[in-house]
Amino acid sequence: SQATRARIMAAVEELHYVPSLAARGLSKARTFILALIIPYTSDYLYSDPHLLELMRGIEQESQAHRYSVLLSTGGGDMTTALQAGRGHTLSNSYVDGVILVAASILGASLAELNLQGRPCVSVGYHAPPGLGVTVHADDQQGAAAATQHLLAWGHRRIGVISAIQPITALTQRFEGFGQALAAAGVGVEPALLARGDDALSAGDP
Repeated sequence: SQATRARIMAAVEELHYVPSLAARGLSKARTFILALIIPYTSDYLYSDPHLLELMRGIEQESQAHRYSVLLSTGGGDMTTALQAGRGHTLSNSYVDGVILVAASILGASLAELNLQGRPCVSVGYHAPPGLGVTVHADDQQGAAAATQHLLAWGHRRIGVISAIQPITALTQRFEGFGQALAAAGVGVEPALLARGDDALSAGDP
Protein backbone atom coordinates (compact mmCIF):
# COMPACT_ATOMS: atom_id res chain seq x y z
CA SER A 1 0.00 0.00 0.00
CA GLN A 2 1.02 3.62 -0.32
CA ALA A 3 1.25 3.94 3.46
CA THR A 4 3.61 0.96 3.74
CA ARG A 5 5.69 2.25 0.85
CA ALA A 6 5.96 5.65 2.55
CA ARG A 7 7.20 4.05 5.80
CA ILE A 8 9.77 1.96 3.88
CA MET A 9 11.07 4.97 1.94
CA ALA A 10 11.34 6.95 5.16
CA ALA A 11 13.41 4.15 6.71
CA VAL A 12 15.59 4.01 3.57
CA GLU A 13 16.33 7.72 3.86
CA GLU A 14 16.92 7.62 7.62
CA LEU A 15 19.28 4.62 7.44
CA HIS A 16 21.03 5.82 4.25
CA TYR A 17 20.30 2.45 2.70
CA VAL A 18 22.10 1.62 -0.56
CA PRO A 19 20.85 -1.34 -2.63
CA SER A 20 23.25 -4.27 -2.93
CA LEU A 21 24.33 -4.93 -6.50
CA ALA A 22 24.86 -8.59 -5.64
CA ALA A 23 21.33 -8.95 -4.28
CA ARG A 24 19.96 -6.97 -7.20
CA GLY A 25 21.72 -9.32 -9.59
CA LEU A 26 20.33 -12.41 -7.86
CA SER A 27 16.76 -11.13 -8.00
CA LYS A 28 16.97 -10.20 -11.68
CA ALA A 29 19.45 -12.89 -12.84
CA ARG A 30 21.73 -10.07 -13.99
CA THR A 31 24.91 -8.51 -12.62
CA PHE A 32 24.55 -5.04 -14.18
CA ILE A 33 28.23 -5.19 -15.16
CA LEU A 34 29.65 -4.85 -18.68
CA ALA A 35 33.11 -6.10 -19.66
CA LEU A 36 35.20 -3.69 -21.74
CA ILE A 37 38.16 -5.45 -23.42
CA ILE A 38 40.74 -3.17 -25.09
CA PRO A 39 43.89 -4.62 -26.75
CA TYR A 40 46.34 -1.91 -25.71
CA THR A 41 48.75 -1.33 -22.86
CA SER A 42 47.54 0.87 -20.03
CA ASP A 43 50.16 3.52 -20.87
CA TYR A 44 48.91 3.78 -24.43
CA LEU A 45 45.26 3.57 -23.44
CA TYR A 46 45.39 6.49 -21.00
CA SER A 47 47.44 8.69 -23.32
CA ASP A 48 45.29 8.28 -26.43
CA PRO A 49 42.54 10.95 -26.68
CA HIS A 50 40.37 8.83 -28.97
CA LEU A 51 40.33 5.84 -26.64
CA LEU A 52 39.68 8.08 -23.63
CA GLU A 53 36.66 9.61 -25.36
CA LEU A 54 35.47 6.14 -26.28
CA MET A 55 35.74 5.01 -22.66
CA ARG A 56 34.02 8.19 -21.44
CA GLY A 57 31.05 7.56 -23.73
CA ILE A 58 30.77 3.94 -22.66
CA GLU A 59 30.95 4.92 -18.98
CA GLN A 60 28.37 7.69 -19.30
CA GLU A 61 25.85 5.51 -21.12
CA SER A 62 26.41 2.63 -18.71
CA GLN A 63 25.86 4.86 -15.69
CA ALA A 64 22.69 6.24 -17.25
CA HIS A 65 21.34 2.67 -17.22
CA ARG A 66 22.85 1.86 -13.79
CA TYR A 67 25.51 -0.45 -15.15
CA SER A 68 29.15 -0.68 -14.08
CA VAL A 69 32.06 -1.22 -16.49
CA LEU A 70 34.85 -3.74 -15.89
CA LEU A 71 37.98 -2.86 -17.91
CA SER A 72 40.45 -5.52 -19.09
CA THR A 73 43.59 -4.69 -21.08
CA GLY A 74 45.85 -7.64 -20.30
CA GLY A 75 48.80 -5.24 -20.37
CA GLY A 76 48.49 -5.07 -24.14
CA ASP A 77 48.73 -8.85 -24.48
CA MET A 78 45.37 -9.93 -25.87
CA THR A 79 45.94 -13.59 -25.04
CA THR A 80 46.29 -12.55 -21.39
CA ALA A 81 43.30 -10.23 -21.60
CA LEU A 82 41.08 -12.86 -23.18
CA GLN A 83 42.20 -15.53 -20.73
CA ALA A 84 41.34 -13.21 -17.85
CA GLY A 85 37.98 -12.46 -19.38
CA ARG A 86 37.22 -16.10 -20.05
CA GLY A 87 38.39 -17.35 -16.68
CA HIS A 88 37.11 -14.70 -14.32
CA THR A 89 34.31 -12.76 -15.97
CA LEU A 90 32.60 -14.62 -18.80
CA SER A 91 32.75 -18.21 -17.61
CA ASN A 92 31.52 -17.26 -14.15
CA SER A 93 28.52 -15.23 -15.35
CA TYR A 94 30.14 -12.15 -13.91
CA VAL A 95 29.08 -9.80 -16.71
CA ASP A 96 25.89 -9.28 -18.69
CA GLY A 97 27.57 -8.18 -21.92
CA VAL A 98 30.89 -7.48 -23.61
CA ILE A 99 32.26 -4.45 -25.47
CA LEU A 100 35.28 -5.39 -27.55
CA VAL A 101 37.53 -2.70 -29.03
CA ALA A 102 39.47 -3.34 -32.28
CA ALA A 103 38.40 -6.97 -32.65
CA SER A 104 39.99 -7.09 -36.11
CA ILE A 105 43.52 -7.15 -34.63
CA LEU A 106 42.87 -10.03 -32.25
CA GLY A 107 43.21 -12.77 -34.87
CA ALA A 108 43.15 -16.34 -33.62
CA SER A 109 43.06 -15.20 -29.99
CA LEU A 110 39.44 -14.20 -30.46
CA ALA A 111 38.44 -17.83 -30.86
CA GLU A 112 39.37 -18.32 -27.20
CA LEU A 113 36.72 -15.84 -26.09
CA ASN A 114 33.66 -17.83 -25.10
CA LEU A 115 30.78 -15.38 -24.85
CA GLN A 116 28.35 -18.13 -23.75
CA GLY A 117 25.44 -16.37 -25.39
CA ARG A 118 26.13 -12.96 -23.88
CA PRO A 119 25.50 -9.88 -26.04
CA CYS A 120 28.66 -8.45 -27.59
CA VAL A 121 29.35 -5.18 -29.40
CA SER A 122 32.58 -4.71 -31.34
CA VAL A 123 33.94 -1.18 -31.75
CA GLY A 124 35.95 -1.11 -34.98
CA TYR A 125 36.11 -2.85 -38.33
CA HIS A 126 35.81 -6.50 -39.35
CA ALA A 127 34.46 -8.21 -36.29
CA PRO A 128 34.32 -11.99 -36.93
CA PRO A 129 30.93 -13.38 -37.99
CA GLY A 130 28.64 -14.24 -35.14
CA LEU A 131 30.43 -12.03 -32.62
CA GLY A 132 27.61 -9.50 -32.43
CA VAL A 133 26.97 -5.94 -33.52
CA THR A 134 29.81 -3.87 -34.99
CA VAL A 135 30.00 -0.09 -34.61
CA HIS A 136 32.55 2.16 -36.33
CA ALA A 137 32.88 5.67 -37.71
CA ASP A 138 32.28 6.48 -41.38
CA ASP A 139 35.96 7.19 -42.02
CA GLN A 140 35.57 7.47 -45.77
CA GLN A 141 32.84 10.10 -45.61
CA GLY A 142 34.62 11.94 -42.79
CA ALA A 143 37.82 12.28 -44.80
CA ALA A 144 35.84 13.32 -47.87
CA ALA A 145 34.08 16.04 -45.86
CA ALA A 146 37.41 17.32 -44.49
CA THR A 147 38.88 17.45 -48.00
CA GLN A 148 35.79 19.17 -49.40
CA HIS A 149 36.12 21.80 -46.68
CA LEU A 150 39.68 22.62 -47.77
CA LEU A 151 38.67 22.63 -51.43
CA ALA A 152 35.85 25.06 -50.66
CA TRP A 153 38.47 27.47 -49.29
CA GLY A 154 40.24 27.33 -52.62
CA HIS A 155 43.08 24.99 -51.63
CA ARG A 156 44.29 22.62 -54.35
CA ARG A 157 47.56 21.21 -52.98
CA ILE A 158 46.32 19.10 -50.06
CA GLY A 159 48.53 16.58 -48.27
CA VAL A 160 47.88 13.59 -46.05
CA ILE A 161 49.81 12.43 -42.98
CA SER A 162 49.01 8.79 -42.30
CA ALA A 163 50.54 5.51 -41.11
CA ILE A 164 52.43 2.73 -42.81
CA GLN A 165 50.25 -0.01 -41.34
CA PRO A 166 47.41 -1.28 -43.56
CA ILE A 167 44.69 -0.26 -41.13
CA THR A 168 41.14 -0.33 -42.52
CA ALA A 169 40.17 3.05 -41.04
CA LEU A 170 43.19 4.72 -42.64
CA THR A 171 42.50 3.05 -45.98
CA GLN A 172 38.91 4.28 -45.86
CA ARG A 173 40.04 7.82 -45.07
CA PHE A 174 42.49 7.88 -47.97
CA GLU A 175 39.77 6.66 -50.32
CA GLY A 176 37.46 9.46 -49.18
CA PHE A 177 40.27 11.96 -49.63
CA GLY A 178 40.96 10.74 -53.17
CA GLN A 179 37.30 10.69 -54.13
CA ALA A 180 36.79 14.28 -52.99
CA LEU A 181 39.83 15.44 -54.97
CA ALA A 182 38.69 13.55 -58.07
CA ALA A 183 35.21 15.05 -57.86
CA ALA A 184 36.82 18.51 -57.85
CA GLY A 185 39.12 17.66 -60.77
CA VAL A 186 42.23 17.73 -58.58
CA GLY A 187 44.87 15.01 -58.62
CA VAL A 188 46.65 13.42 -55.66
CA GLU A 189 50.26 14.63 -55.37
CA PRO A 190 52.52 11.80 -54.13
CA ALA A 191 55.02 14.36 -52.80
CA LEU A 192 52.37 15.57 -50.33
CA LEU A 193 51.79 12.13 -48.79
CA ALA A 194 53.69 11.36 -45.57
CA ARG A 195 53.51 7.99 -43.83
CA GLY A 196 55.06 6.80 -40.57
CA ASP A 197 54.49 4.46 -37.66
CA ASP A 198 52.84 5.15 -34.31
CA ALA A 199 56.07 6.37 -32.70
CA LEU A 200 56.47 10.01 -31.69
CA SER A 201 59.69 10.15 -33.69
CA ALA A 202 57.70 9.56 -36.89
CA GLY A 203 56.26 13.05 -36.49
CA ASP A 204 59.67 14.75 -36.56
CA PRO A 205 60.26 16.93 -39.63
